[in-house]
Amino acid sequence: MELNTALSERITAPLALEATRFEIAGDPPIENLAGGWHPDVYDGDPSAPYESFASGTWAAGALVSTSGDVQAFLAALVGGELFSDSALAEMTDPGVDGYGLGLEILGLPSGQIYYGHRGEVVGYLSFAGIEPTTGDSIVVLTNNVALRPTVLSDQLTAEW
Repeated sequence: MELNTALSERITAPLALEATRFEIAGDPPIENLAGGWHPDVYDGDPSAPYESFASGTWAAGALVSTSGDVQAFLAALVGGELFSDSALAEMTDPGVDGYGLGLEILGLPSGQIYYGHRGEVVGYLSFAGIEPTTGDSIVVLTNNVALRPTVLSDQLTAEW
């Protein structure tokens, strides 16, 4: 099964993540998608036409989504809707480097843990995290490499 088909059948369709898709070369442009901005790629011109970098990154960054869909995915993930309890336990086991399988295990000032993941592809940066017991979540998406989502999320979670 192709990855884009598996993601659709197992995650985006069942969760009704209508604004999320796995981008592959040749897909039509997404209407109203913010174009990526990177001074080394676009010569500092944020109005440069959008070209898909996501399709070149495949599983490492080809998902296009919205903050609402990302939050819904996180809630389903920690709510046990997507994987078995044993698979989720592996994803949230910090191991020796603070990472489970795809999730970073982070601490809040209160001492409570939360799970997060950051992403970066040319012109786009993201951070998403969720506190598993309350469902409180934070999703920061930007198309400007000068804005660091992890810095903003650290500032916001300092109040949790």
